[in-house]
Amino acid sequence: MKFNAAGRYEFEWGSKGSGPGQFNLPHGIAADSQGRVFVCDRSNARLQVFDSRGSFITEWKGPEIGRPYGVSVAANGHIFAVDGGDQLKGKLDRAKAVELDAAGEVVRAFGSYGTGPGQFQLGHDIAVAHDGSVYVAEGKGQRVQKFIRRAGGAPRAGSASSAESTGH
Repeated sequence: MKFNAAGRYEFEWGSKGSGPGQFNLPHGIAADSQGRVFVCDRSNARLQVFDSRGSFITEWKGPEIGRPYGVSVAANGHIFAVDGGDQLKGKLDRAKAVELDAAGEVVRAFGSYGTGPGQFQLGHDIAVAHDGSVYVAEGKGQRVQKFIRRAGGAPRAGSASSAESTGH
């Protein structure tokens, strides 16, 4: 659903299914400065991209994107998604965050399954601050981790100096 600045309902799009513009457990949503809307279509294991009127543009999927639970857009236009994987089904092989360029190409991925710094237990949501810091909230781990962007690159997963667990 789309609401205007005054909170008035404007329109909605989508239906249940696996085709373009259809969803099977839409789970996260973000918009960029160009008006594109990114939707985590969790059970279809893809990110769908729409224009601001809800028209389907494309979908991004594959092993690096996995089963996206949360999505955020950075100031530089890069898209960050967190892959919660199939941990609810007991499969622990995927637990990471991925950075994509504006065309959907993978820039880098970071994180793994576990309880240490830079590791995730059911990464559930992601946010990118204006300074480039990346925050990942964990459903099972019951914490939020902050990743600090290092000069010339993204945070390095698994390093105590690059991930600060803020707890909660």
